[in-house]
Amino acid sequence: MRSFISNMISDCISKFSGVVHKESWRRLQAESCVLRKRGLAHGTWANKISHLRAYTAFTCYYNVPDFPIQLGVLLRFIALLARGPYAYSSAANMLGSLKWFAVLLDPSSERTFEAALVSISMKGLKAQLSRPTHQKLPFAVPHLAEFYNFLNLNDPKQLAGWCAMLLAFFGCFRISNLVPAAKINFDPLKHLKRDDIRFTDKYVLVFYKWSKTNQNSGRVAWIPICPVSDERFNIQLHLKSLFSIVKVSSKAPLFSFSKPKFHSKFSLIRLLDQCVYKAGLSLADYSWHSFRRGAAVFAFELGLADSAVQLLGDWSSSAFKRYLEFAFVRKATVADEIANSFDLCVKNM
Repeated sequence: MRSFISNMISDCISKFSGVVHKESWRRLQAESCVLRKRGLAHGTWANKISHLRAYTAFTCYYNVPDFPIQLGVLLRFIALLARGPYAYSSAANMLGSLKWFAVLLDPSSERTFEAALVSISMKGLKAQLSRPTHQKLPFAVPHLAEFYNFLNLNDPKQLAGWCAMLLAFFGCFRISNLVPAAKINFDPLKHLKRDDIRFTDKYVLVFYKWSKTNQNSGRVAWIPICPVSDERFNIQLHLKSLFSIVKVSSKAPLFSFSKPKFHSKFSLIRLLDQCVYKAGLSLADYSWHSFRRGAAVFAFELGLADSAVQLLGDWSSSAFKRYLEFAFVRKATVADEIANSFDLCVKNM
């Protein structure tokens, strides 16, 4: 600390004496660039770049200036988005990225995006592009039982896949929490490794370190999962079996099924699609996300508080509540309470 303060004092003295620290100034510029890059997660930055490319392709095609953005150009770009195959949320995200770049280059551009004509155009865009969303259906316990019967757990690859399915359901994990999109993208700071699992007498502890809503690892914690008594769905039993069959380093990917090989998003989805097909279900109605939704619906049907379900699934907003659509038992309970209260009011008239 003393040396740091001494350096600062000497820098100030040198500055007042007319000496310009060009090298120090360049280092600060480089550090400033690093900070800006860290302000956005890699995936967020990639999305913004793709949105910018779409806009610059539009301006190049029509031979109009891109920045500083003009109101007429912006309104025509919104009209072009209304023609495309985008959902409104995707179009709104693209315009949000465009605004981010425009304001970054020229702060006065914010007034362009706040113009009344833009607001009206956005409402029209929403009316034109809004369409019923097709949400994937949730997996229930009978589905898991069928998948278990289809898998050969003597095969390490299928055993590792079954462990991933159980973690996705009981831990409400997104697939991006578990495995990389491709094997070359494995990142030990994001994806689960062998030493991210701990066993206690009662729980399987999973080290939670990264997710879509926790991209800067601001929240890290051990997530407890309590194994069930039925051996088919006992996550502790199957993980220990996988660890005993497949001997790899503690730093290896959790779902390794041989020393150099491990599951990726593609291989897990392929395994799940095989199970869904064998169960006679529609591949259009179910996906890996159905485990997460199934866990949420199961928790709702148990009567757990909304805050508990939000904590379980690491939802940063109340978006998880749309899963109530599938919780028939919860709906039936509300209907019963309304009917009983109505009868009570009639009797007291």
